[in-house]
Amino acid sequence: MEKLFTDLAFALSPTIITHQGGWGDTVPEWLVAEIKLQRLAENLRRLKGEAVEEAGDAEALAYLYTAFLSVPPSEKWTRIYSYLLGKVARGRLRVPSEIEVKELSDYEQEKLRELKRWIYRKRAERERQRRGEEGLGVLQPPNRASASLRARRAWVKIYRRRGQEDKAKALEEALA
Repeated sequence: MEKLFTDLAFALSPTIITHQGGWGDTVPEWLVAEIKLQRLAENLRRLKGEAVEEAGDAEALAYLYTAFLSVPPSEKWTRIYSYLLGKVARGRLRVPSEIEVKELSDYEQEKLRELKRWIYRKRAERERQRRGEEGLGVLQPPNRASASLRARRAWVKIYRRRGQEDKAKALEEALA
């Protein structure tokens, strides 16, 4: 039962992976809503026993949307973007027939699958971090020898929120 709730929380999480160019806040609301719907469908497939390890078309479209606002795309990624736009925005936007891509080559399909798997892994990683910081899940403290000062300070806060004052103090002393 706990896994069911964890999977549902993952599906409905606010984490949307966007390109690092700073355009993440420009993702249209209709696309955010579509991402959540696709995540719920992904969750239902997982409940049926299917192994789902990649993001949906809407998440890939959101990532490419923000990437294209930051850097000029190649022809390959333009075709993939146009393909996704035609699939995801159907009924919401009219995609001109001149730019609509109805199918991708095998190579483009593989590149799209790679992108979706990468987005899924990044989202899972960020969600684990977010859940740990909020005390919602299990996170391992960083290796004290290699952890950055910022990470150590974050762990002091996490320990305090969890009521583990002794661990917080020990880590604080190590910081001094």
